[in-house]
Amino acid sequence: MKKKAAAVVLASVMAASIVLGGCGNKASETGNTSGSVSASAEPTEYTAKEMLESTDYDVNDYVKLGKWKKIKVEVDKSYEMTDENIKEAGNNIISSTTYYEEVDDAAAEKDKVNIDFEGKMNGETFDNGSSSNYDLVLGSGSFIDGFESGLVGHKNGRYYDTFRNRCMFPILNLKGKPVAFGGRVMDDSKPKYLNSPETPIFNKRQLLFALYQALPEIRRTRQVIMVEGYMDAISLHAHGVTNAVASLGTAFTIEQARLLKRYADEVVFSYDMDAAGQNATRRALEIAGTTGLKMRVLHLSEGKDPDEFVNKYGGEAYKEAVAQAIPALDYLFKSLLETHDRTSLEGQHLILNDMFTVLSARGDSFEFNTYIQKMARVLKVDEGLVRNEARLFARKNNPRVYISQRVQNITESVEEDKEKEKIEALEKAIIRYCFITGRRPDGWEYLSTHTFSNAFCGRMYGILATLYAAGQPWTKENAQGLMEHEDMEYLAPLLVKEGRIAISPWEEYIRPLVILTLQKEYRVHTEKAAEMLRQGKKQEAAEEQLLCLKINRQIRNLRKG
Repeated sequence: MKKKAAAVVLASVMAASIVLGGCGNKASETGNTSGSVSASAEPTEYTAKEMLESTDYDVNDYVKLGKWKKIKVEVDKSYEMTDENIKEAGNNIISSTTYYEEVDDAAAEKDKVNIDFEGKMNGETFDNGSSSNYDLVLGSGSFIDGFESGLVGHKNGRYYDTFRNRCMFPILNLKGKPVAFGGRVMDDSKPKYLNSPETPIFNKRQLLFALYQALPEIRRTRQVIMVEGYMDAISLHAHGVTNAVASLGTAFTIEQARLLKRYADEVVFSYDMDAAGQNATRRALEIAGTTGLKMRVLHLSEGKDPDEFVNKYGGEAYKEAVAQAIPALDYLFKSLLETHDRTSLEGQHLILNDMFTVLSARGDSFEFNTYIQKMARVLKVDEGLVRNEARLFARKNNPRVYISQRVQNITESVEEDKEKEKIEALEKAIIRYCFITGRRPDGWEYLSTHTFSNAFCGRMYGILATLYAAGQPWTKENAQGLMEHEDMEYLAPLLVKEGRIAISPWEEYIRPLVILTLQKEYRVHTEKAAEMLRQGKKQEAAEEQLLCLKINRQIRNLRKG
């Protein structure tokens, strides 16, 4: 039933003028078929005399004065009569004399609604946490923050529960406190997901569903799995994949990416395989890339979403799929090749533009230049043209990204491949020497700043460094507990490989490796210095030239020793 608010002002004789504000906006009282309310008056000023004259009663007929002339009254002179005090007194009179009547309107602030509610803690109803047929004035703040938001909706003359016919999920903040609810339809109705209205404590762009529950595993693994829906996240957690979170019915936002960056180094996107899911993935990659997060994309078999997949194959199968997730840029490039016609000029332009957008946002110059080579080769486009387009794009969108104008010919590419093979062979020889002899070779300290070209060798160096710091011998048995399963498959043939072990690993392995690495670094800085000069950036060019001189000096000293 709906009621209209009206204020009944009790006439009083006062010595001073009183300013009475209007009774407010609306008030309503609703049940399961709720309604709303309305009545308001413009704020009006009344003097005591005007109030008396507006009544139909003669005060003298009801009030008889006694012997009052000799009565003494103590006055508190410290009390100050202010406009604020006067308005407060007037509002108190109004609130104490307000009644409600039915109106045909939507519920709003200051309306009275009639509700049934039940409060639970840890799944159990707590004392005094439930009530039926309870009158609640919206905006009164008498309940917890956010409780009043979105209780009643109004459409086509009918009133309804906001989350009717939906499965509801509590949305928790980082402290584990509920700040809103999400609702999912169990049929084909739209929208599929619906959240509570935003409040001062709930901003859906700045929170993620199940993040509170996922934080322990995210912190442990430094990895987070991003899914689309609440059911995906819930199913994954139920099957032991406890680092999964979901966006709150909106596209992945920059605020959410920055939030994840606080706790994780890598995000694996596991969105639905339909067109909408793939578009969302591409947008998410661009956003996450601006934060420096490492990104991979999980492509599930048979076009299944995470909920379907984990319920059919189990949590362990899903974890194995996560381990095989491909780097985000490789996924994006492959997806664009499938979406656009790579043989047409328009298709090539669309592919390059989308790739430039993501690469520019990530801001990694080495990564950008590497992908230019790959894109030119796959699209069968002149690399010089691609570099020129990339340079113009970066200049406009992210000037901090350096795009080299040097185009590699086939001979140069072959020579670099040979150089890479030499580096990887030396890296494997060092790891083999350490495991077979169990000794720390001379020059071991040089490897602490070396970026291993072979990923397996890099992982083995990290394990050996860990064992050395713990004072444990370099044995296969000690290392096995720190290895990934596939690493044993790589290590076994390396140890049984025929061939001599170096008498001086410094002379035969480490020094040549360091020299090759420095030579490679020298070329990069030389090219960069030349490019800076072509652009007229003399200061930047001078800095690159100084680095070249320093590197050249290191190479000479190593060759002497």
